[in-house]
Amino acid sequence: MNSKFNIGLFILGAFLISAIFLTGVNQAFAPSDTTPPTFTASRTALNTIVLTFSEPVSGTAITNSFTVSGITSPNVVKNTAPTNSNTLTLTTTGLTSPSSTHTVTYVANTGDIKDAASNEIANGATATTTSFTLPTFTASRTALNTIVLTFSESVTGSAIPGSFTVAGASSVTNTAPTNSNTLTLTTTGLTSFTSTHAVTYVAAIGDIKNSANNEIQDNTTNSGTTAIKPTFVLAALTKASGVLDITFSRDIDNTPISDVDLAQLFLSETGKVNQVPLTGATINTVGNSTTISITLSVSQRQLLSTLSGLELDIASGAVKDTSGNTILAASDKPLVTTLDKTPPTFTASRTALNTIVLTFNEFITGTGINNSFTVAGASFVAVNTASTNTLFDADLTDTADTPDGKDITVGSAPHGIAISGTKAYVTNVASNSVSVIDLSTNTLVDADPNDATNSPAGKDIAVGNIPYGIAISGTKAYVANPISNSVSVIDLSTNTLVDANGASAGNDITVGSNPYGIAISGTKAYVTNSGS
Repeated sequence: MNSKFNIGLFILGAFLISAIFLTGVNQAFAPSDTTPPTFTASRTALNTIVLTFSEPVSGTAITNSFTVSGITSPNVVKNTAPTNSNTLTLTTTGLTSPSSTHTVTYVANTGDIKDAASNEIANGATATTTSFTLPTFTASRTALNTIVLTFSESVTGSAIPGSFTVAGASSVTNTAPTNSNTLTLTTTGLTSFTSTHAVTYVAAIGDIKNSANNEIQDNTTNSGTTAIKPTFVLAALTKASGVLDITFSRDIDNTPISDVDLAQLFLSETGKVNQVPLTGATINTVGNSTTISITLSVSQRQLLSTLSGLELDIASGAVKDTSGNTILAASDKPLVTTLDKTPPTFTASRTALNTIVLTFNEFITGTGINNSFTVAGASFVAVNTASTNTLFDADLTDTADTPDGKDITVGSAPHGIAISGTKAYVTNVASNSVSVIDLSTNTLVDADPNDATNSPAGKDIAVGNIPYGIAISGTKAYVANPISNSVSVIDLSTNTLVDANGASAGNDITVGSNPYGIAISGTKAYVTNSGS
């Protein structure tokens, strides 16, 4: 039994020796790794190149371990230090075009990038980079001094004045996008609603980049389009004629006149909306114009006579400018009403032996008082009650008249008025001025003694465009100018315009779009901006 056991141990030992011998032979004859790693190159930013290797590599961050064609002085290429990694990153200097490709070459005498078997990259091994894409933008003007930029991809950055320039603008500020495809530029100094302006990025100031940290290329420029929608400026109704004049911020397409949709224009009682559509009225204006003149129909004038206070409502798309931009909806817009100071006239027609019909040039109202009229040859005249449908205020005893029965002549289309002490200050919408009246004498003050004409217009204080609301605080008057988007400040002690803008162009204070009303509380003035 012991001999069998010994034989078994002998056989097992021989087997183990054979296995060890064969393993050693296999190891002795296994081929070793002598292939150096290779790489491809991809540009991910203007001066960033990522190398991808055929196998994991390790090495040290040694400057100029690689060369890159096309870089300028200083001729420096830095690399990251990979540790058993398939990639490393090169940082170059002087590359300016995102679309160019460049040759990357390994320098074995400098670098030490090797694989796990200590095979170094072959000296002089090369790869050509791929190009990459920087974010680009298009520009669209949405208001006189507002431009919206739309980017080719999401970007992030800071609100830094001067990051962009706009041709014709004196200053440019930008919003700060956060992973957004848009940002908004606010400019100053642009005056034309129809022009386009080149927008240029200034990389030395701005920091607008995509998610891969690629910044907009310096001097990238786009002129874009103009998509400024027309806005309401002023509406005036002359009661005597029933003519409604509506002024907009831009020329309105009125060729043909059907381009103005009267069904989308309404007159309403104060505080209400869309009561009386202007469908059926007549457009008087011929051709394109900033002001559209409309004559109301008889039924519209009759209906308006029953309303208390009037405002204009504009539905979206009611008008469009000559560039095809449609107006946005706007309700409760102020309406300047010119009162009727002209007495009605009539013609007479006998329709029967003792019947005469009088036809008036406008709607009238009154009482059937006998002998209110005389008829030559008649001994008695009975009067039937006139129609109660009336639009006009035929106030022939205007309590604002002076003692000699004459009005005080001021500028054209007077609207707002404010009083300080013995002086009244009147805004003249069509004269772009403020008239000053001495209340002790009811005479116009010559507030512009340098004007030699001595006419009413020559005596007024020139302010911004379409002066509307006015408020007084102490020795200053503040005038809202809808067209100028500004507030003029008048020194009442000298009746002169105050330079409220310092070193900036113009004297006025820039406010929101289409300012109309103004009120003062303490040291603050509050301005309503109908266009904002």
